[in-house]
Amino acid sequence: MEASITDDNTLVSNQGKHPLVNFNFMLRVEALFDLPCKSVHAFSRELEYDLIQEGGLNDYVHMRRKPISKPFTLEIERYVGIDYFDCMPLGAELVLPVLLFVSRYGGQFIPMVVARTYVFTGCTVMKKNFGDLTGDQSGLLVETTTLAYREMLCVDVPWSMVGQKLTGTPNGIQTAVGARESLERIKELSAAARKKVKNAGETAQKTLDTIAADAGKLAEAIAAVGTVIADLDRDVTDQAGKLPTLQADYEKAAKAVTAQKTAFDEKTAAFDAAKKTLAAARRADNTAQTEKKSAENAASAARWKAGRGNQNLSDAEEKAEASATAAQELSEQITEKQSALQAAQTRKTAAEQAQAEAGETVTAAQRALETARRERVTAQSALDEAEEIAEADGIAEARGLLAEAVAALSLAESAVGQATAGVGAAQRAKSAAEAEASQLESQIASLKNRETQLKKTAEITQTAAGKTKALADGSEADAKAAETAADEAQKAAEASATAVEKAETALLQPQEAWTVAQKSLTDAEATAAAGLAALSACQTEIRDKKAARGKAQDRKKLLEAAEKAKEFKLSTAKAYLDAIPDNATKCGEEDDRVQSSESVDEANRYYPTVQRTGGDVQKALSNLQSISAYFKNCLTA
Repeated sequence: MEASITDDNTLVSNQGKHPLVNFNFMLRVEALFDLPCKSVHAFSRELEYDLIQEGGLNDYVHMRRKPISKPFTLEIERYVGIDYFDCMPLGAELVLPVLLFVSRYGGQFIPMVVARTYVFTGCTVMKKNFGDLTGDQSGLLVETTTLAYREMLCVDVPWSMVGQKLTGTPNGIQTAVGARESLERIKELSAAARKKVKNAGETAQKTLDTIAADAGKLAEAIAAVGTVIADLDRDVTDQAGKLPTLQADYEKAAKAVTAQKTAFDEKTAAFDAAKKTLAAARRADNTAQTEKKSAENAASAARWKAGRGNQNLSDAEEKAEASATAAQELSEQITEKQSALQAAQTRKTAAEQAQAEAGETVTAAQRALETARRERVTAQSALDEAEEIAEADGIAEARGLLAEAVAALSLAESAVGQATAGVGAAQRAKSAAEAEASQLESQIASLKNRETQLKKTAEITQTAAGKTKALADGSEADAKAAETAADEAQKAAEASATAVEKAETALLQPQEAWTVAQKSLTDAEATAAAGLAALSACQTEIRDKKAARGKAQDRKKLLEAAEKAKEFKLSTAKAYLDAIPDNATKCGEEDDRVQSSESVDEANRYYPTVQRTGGDVQKALSNLQSISAYFKNCLTA
C-alpha cells in the first residue's frame, strides 16, 4: 500500500497503515511473571465532573473536576492449567506496575518495541471469579481476576513498524533514517537478552545444588517433627492426667466459697441491722438535739418578750402620767389666760367709754369752732364797714372784736385738736385692748385644744398601758411554759445520746463478726480463683499443645509430601538445567546473526528466536527458583 494521506506533511507520518490486532497481547506481573490470557476487558480511564448550569439562554454547562469516587478496574480471564502458579492471590497489593503488551506480531512482546503498552499502577486484587463447572458439555475452565488500579498510562512506540516494508516511499531519506534507528534498537534489545542468559548455566547449577541440599534435609526434618509430635503427645497426656485433681480442688474451693458466702451474707444482714439501729438512734438523737435547741431558743425568745413587755408597760405608764401632768399644767395656764382676757375686756370697755366722751368733746369743740369762725367773719365784715366809713372808733372797736374772734377761733381750733387727739388715743387703747383680747382668746382656744389632746392621749396611753400589762402577764406565762419545754427537751436529748452510745456498743460485735466473715470469704475466693487459674492454665496448655501438635502434623504432612515429590522435583529441575545451555547457546548464535544484520528485515528474522530462547532460559531459571523456594518453604514452615 502506498502512502497517500500525509505525503506533503514533513512533521508527522500518521498514514493510517497497519492497525493493531486485538489478539496478540500478554500480561506481565511484578516484572517476573508473563501471563498468557484468554481476554482482558472492562478497563477504562474516566474522569468525573460536576455540571453547573447557568440561567438565561446559555447553550452549554460549566464542568468542574470532582475527586474520584470509585476505583478503576481491570478484568483478566485466564485458562487454568496444570503448571498454573497464582501470582495474583486475592487481596494482594502488587508492588510493581502491571504491564499489558499489545504486539503487532504473535510472540513478539519486547518492551519499548511493541506497538502499545498499557501500564497499570497501584494495583490490588479485589475479586476472583473461579468460573463455572458443568458436566453436560465440554469446555475449558476459565478464572477471572479483577484488579483495582489507581492510574493507567497508555504508551505508543513510534518504531513499532518493525517488519514492514519501509522503502519505496517518496520520503526515502526519512524512511532510511527510521529503519536505521529501528535496526539499532533491535540490536540493543538482542544484546540485552543475550546478556541476561550469559551466566544462566552457573546460576541454574547453583540453584540445583541448593535444591538437592534442601531435598536431602527433608528426612531429617521429618524425623525432628516426629520427635516434636511425640513430645507434644506426652505433654498433653501429662497435663490431661492433672485435670481431674485440679477439677476436684476447684470444686472443693467453690463449695467453700459458697459456704463462706452464706455465712458472710448472714453476718452482713446482722451487721446491716445493727447499722440501721445505730442510724435510727443517731437520727433520733439529731432530732432531739434539734428540738432541744429549738426549745432553748423559744425560751430565750419568751424571756426576752416578757422583759420587753414589762419595759413597754413601764414606758406606757410613764407616758400616761406625763400626759396627765401636762394636761393639768395647761388647765392652770388656761385659767391665767382667762383672767387676763377679762382684764383686757375691761380695758376695752373703758376705752370705748373714753372714745365716746372724746367724740362728744370733739363735737362740742367743732361747734365752738364754727361759732368762732362766724364771729370772725362778722368781725371782719364790721372792720371792713368801719374802714369804708373811716370811722376811727368803729374801726378800733371792730379791730378789737376781730382780735377777740381770732383768739376765740384759735382756742376753738386748739380744743378741736385736743379733742381729736383724745379720740385717737381712745381708739388706740380700744384697738390695743381688742388685739390683746383676740390674742388671749386664740391662746385660750389653743390651750384648750392642747388640753383636749393631752387628755385623749392620757386616756389612750392609760388604755395601752392596760393592754401592755395584759401582754406582759401573758409573756411571763409563755416564758415559764417555754422554760418547762426546754427542760423536757434537755431530758429527751440526754436519753437519745444514751441510746446512741448503746447502739454503738451493740454494733461492735456484729462488725467484728462481719470483718472475720469477709476475710474468710476473701480467702476462700482467692483459693477458688487460684484453683480456677490452675485449671484454666492446664486446659490452655493442653489446647496449646494440641494446636502445636496439629501444626507439627501439618508440617510433617507437608514434609512427607515434599519427600514424595522430591525425585520428581529434582528430575524436573535437572531437565530445566539441561535445557538452559542449549537455549543459551542458541540465543548467542542468533544474537550474533542479529548483530551482523544489515537490514531490519534480516534482523527481524533472527531476533524473535533470541527473544524466545532468552525467555525460555528466564522461565527455566524462574521455575528452578520456584522449586528451590518450595523446598525452603517446606523446611522453614
